[in-house]
Amino acid sequence: MLQRIQARARLHLPEWSLVLVGLGFLTVLAELLVTRHTDGPQIMAVVAALIGLLLAGAAFLLHGRAAVWAAVLLALLAISGPIGVAEHAQRRGFPPGFPSEGRFEQPEGFQRRSIPVARAQGLPAPSFRRREMPPPFAPLALSGLALFGAVATLARVPGDSTGGGPAGSKRS
Repeated sequence: MLQRIQARARLHLPEWSLVLVGLGFLTVLAELLVTRHTDGPQIMAVVAALIGLLLAGAAFLLHGRAAVWAAVLLALLAISGPIGVAEHAQRRGFPPGFPSEGRFEQPEGFQRRSIPVARAQGLPAPSFRRREMPPPFAPLALSGLALFGAVATLARVPGDSTGGGPAGSKRS
């Protein structure tokens, strides 16, 4: 029984991969909408995730030359990731790729003191609030999904006119 499951999994791995890519794009899209990633240039990520979802669905349904075009478009969509990394780095105030975690903002006139000391002196307790800083490499999730979808789509397309896919196997 396990061998039958393995054989079916091998036979339909590209299709299952495209389903997972589509679910990945759907998850990214939902996360972007829940976090209200819809202002100004941020909307590009929402559009890229939606396009990726549609292309993954098209790649799953299409065959032959049309599937190759879907793979090409998915590969082109992967460019959105590095563009997003550059945008995130710019919003953080660092050059792209600069390793930095979120910084903390200190109120004006802040003096370093502990909460008990501040209360004893009748002063306001120190307050730290985390500045909104986008994660620098989060947009690369779109690139990874798009490239994985392109590869999975190309794995479904027969390599020659004999009707053979990978290693000459026929898909049913």
